Amino acid sequence: MTNLAGKYGERELFDAETVLEKEINLMDHEIKSIQKLNNYLLNIGMSTKDIKLLRELKDKRNEQFYSNRQTLTEALKRLNDPLPNNVDKYKAPLQRTLKTIGTWRGT
Repeated sequence: MTNLAGKYGERELFDAETVLEKEINLMDHEIKSIQKLNNYLLNIGMSTKDIKLLRELKDKRNEQFYSNRQTLTEALKRLNDPLPNNVDKYKAPLQRTLKTIGTWRGT
């Protein structure tokens, strides 16, 4: 998420992620953070739902998707392999994220 923080803004991303986790009684600045994040994500073909799923996956630290030795191309190819049902919901947001990272890196 560090690339997103750099492009979107660390404080805004922190506020938006905090709001996405609690989802109750939002303050005006939190609502604005979510709206700003949502607009930014729409411009890169993602959504706040993708961020929620990716945070959930990060919290689980699923080794199937986490390897420092993988290139972006290898990671995208691995997502074409059959996935267990309990992680299939992460496939689409991961694909969108990896493609966006590839665009940011110029690969």
